[in-house]
Amino acid sequence: MYDRRLKAREWDQNGFVPRAVTHIEKMSKKFGQYRVEGTTDKCFVAISGSGQNWKINLEKFECQCREWQLTGLPCVHAVCVLIPMIHPWIEYCSEYHTVVKYVATYNLLIHAIDDPSEWGQPGYTVLPPPLVRGPGRETATRGRGTTAKTGNNATANTGRGATLNTRRGEASNIGKGAALNIG
Repeated sequence: MYDRRLKAREWDQNGFVPRAVTHIEKMSKKFGQYRVEGTTDKCFVAISGSGQNWKINLEKFECQCREWQLTGLPCVHAVCVLIPMIHPWIEYCSEYHTVVKYVATYNLLIHAIDDPSEWGQPGYTVLPPPLVRGPGRETATRGRGTTAKTGNNATANTGRGATLNTRRGEASNIGKGAALNIG
């Protein structure tokens, strides 16, 4: 951490950290790969050579590829919109990529901790929570058949295969006292 504090003293205090500068330079090299069309003053569409479109909203710092929202640094599509506008990059990047925030992060004092052999033992045994599962299948994952009814008298067609009636090709009146002819 001390080394990071020393490095930060050499950087421009009003600019970006070197990683952000490298990212913007890398994205700027891809400037000619996209055609930009404006829909409003703050909304644009970047179109690639293959015809793929990405919507960019400069007011909300959003791009359809979501890289800008995730990293806090403009994606290649946003850079293609921003370069012709000649706006300062610092307006369109997250403040966490500035040297000021970097210095504030590593400015606080963090005390060193003792060696683990000197920590001592707690007065009780620390155990993990018990892993107890209830019996049966969970209700959320229980499979219901296609003819399942809702309510108190719910019956489910569980798809358990053929019954005696359907295997033998007989009518389903066996339960009504009809004789079964097996021949």
